Amino acid sequence: IPGDMVVNSMIVSMAVHSGDRGSQFIYHVGSSVQNPVRYSKIVECGYRYFKANPCYGKDGKPIIVREVSLFSNMERFRRYMALYHKLPLGV
Repeated sequence: IPGDMVVNSMIVSMAVHSGDRGSQFIYHVGSSVQNPVRYSKIVECGYRYFKANPCYGKDGKPIIVREVSLFSNMERFRRYMALYHKLPLGV
């Protein structure tokens, strides 16, 4: 990552959160050409985060998170949607 991107990101994040007390924010800065983060890694990190830090519903119970299904092409996505969402609605 070019150094100016890192420095600019740090300055902006400090300015945005200068009045926050006791909060932690995590930012990811990356370039698109070298060593890109794979989408599957972002999904995995999101799943692990919400599994460890669940959101709570109106009833006070934690919302259960499931792993997200990733598809390698549109045909697999369409097949999944037809089987799990469209077909049950037609019954």
